[in-house]
Amino acid sequence: GNVIVRAGGQVSPGSNIGVVSTDVGDVRLLENAIYIVEIGGAQPGTQYDQLSVQGTVDVEGAILSLSGQFRPAAGTKFTLIDNDGNDAVNGRFRSATGALLGEGSTVRFGGIEARLSYADGNAGNDVTLTMTSFQFVMMPSSSSSSSANDTLQLIFAAAITEANRRSILIS
Repeated sequence: GNVIVRAGGQVSPGSNIGVVSTDVGDVRLLENAIYIVEIGGAQPGTQYDQLSVQGTVDVEGAILSLSGQFRPAAGTKFTLIDNDGNDAVNGRFRSATGALLGEGSTVRFGGIEARLSYADGNAGNDVTLTMTSFQFVMMPSSSSSSSANDTLQLIFAAAITEANRRSILIS
């Protein structure tokens, strides 16, 4: 049947990661409805969330909420909404801050940068994210306080994997 999510309502395919499918029916994410997508790998349904729709898709003004720490290679594609047939996706998502996410918009989450498309896939009507890069963010791995003047010393560690898969450790 049809799936309609109203303002403030959320659609999250699984308590962890999964797929929500409509055998026959449309999906309408109304303005300020939230589509929550977790990305933990490259396989839909087992490593990242997906909607599989056997009808029309309308996302006009819905909020796209992305999360995950997976570090895919540039060019890796995630099909967030697998839309059957050849009917185009109606509307465009918004970010949590209200910015319109049009065709080709850059989205960032968990240090990842990706390009959003509403006209991808075999029939040119799937909603996809294509990874472009990830941002290097250093986080403190440990800290200690010096004695008399209470100066905080932070020690950072990070790892980078190059395109040819050699790892570099920075301490």
